[in-house]
Amino acid sequence: MVDLARCASSSTLNALFQRAFEIYAESIAVTSEERCWTYREVGDRARHLSAALYELGVRKGDRVAILSETRPEYVEAYAATASLGAIAMALNIRLHPDELNYCIDSGKPRAILTSGATAQVLDEIRAAASIPHWICFDPCNQRFLHYEDLLSQDSDPPPSIEISGSDIHNILYTSGTTGRPKGAMISQSAAAVRALRIAQWFGLTPRDGFMGWAPMFHCLGDESLYATMLTGGRYATLRKADPEVMFQLIERDRLTWVPLLPGVIDNFLHHPRRSEYDLSSLRFSAGYANMMPQMVKELTATLGIPFWDAYGQTETSYLVAFGMVNPG
Repeated sequence: MVDLARCASSSTLNALFQRAFEIYAESIAVTSEERCWTYREVGDRARHLSAALYELGVRKGDRVAILSETRPEYVEAYAATASLGAIAMALNIRLHPDELNYCIDSGKPRAILTSGATAQVLDEIRAAASIPHWICFDPCNQRFLHYEDLLSQDSDPPPSIEISGSDIHNILYTSGTTGRPKGAMISQSAAAVRALRIAQWFGLTPRDGFMGWAPMFHCLGDESLYATMLTGGRYATLRKADPEVMFQLIERDRLTWVPLLPGVIDNFLHHPRRSEYDLSSLRFSAGYANMMPQMVKELTATLGIPFWDAYGQTETSYLVAFGMVNPG
């Protein structure tokens, strides 16, 4: 852990990703319902994406918007933009089109990456959004470039780009409860340090795996990704919090930690088929459930794992303060 501390505290998120792709190359990095990717494969795909984005004119300091559920391409996009020194604008898929248009207009991205499920809402605001390049992870209409086609192009690698810790890595938008969503700018060094703090707090190792249903446009999703990459674990991507699919991935990938929030924890715990799955690999859960103390007690007693009740902020990390509820 001392080596990880040295790596993160004086480093950039790009260096964290590149280190992971090298030293954990043959280990499983990312999984989905359909398949899995090694660290080497994720790194190769991220490098192809960075080359394609550079060829499209994306340069250091430019913004690349992402509007998507949690899926493997999101991991690749974060790694690719980090290597270019570009800024990932992580857009909330639940925003109203007017709110999305506000974020896009204020951020002025040079490209936007989206999924097939969220492409339709972008079509609704396309006329008002002056974005040069529209890219879809899935086969979409002809108004979008296909993501896999971009990765398959034989683009020249970008020239060497100097990345510093003060460079902005991504923009995470607050809930906008007092007005418009506000973009919190997270630097490369801040992202790396957040990864280290989470890895240290939870004692993460290469044997750990995260149940990644949490959105990557939220600090719970993206910081858990960075902590997983730092420690060589597995990040299982899931597009929505479907309890039975969560059970399947925990059993298949031997995942060890899962975020459970109000609206998810009840469905997870009381799902009628939960007992049919082997969830014994879980060693802890975390979330924001202090409004549900009895549910948390039931969870820890039923699964025999501790629950870390969190307090956090978009601007500072989801690990600002934790209280632990032990089984029994």
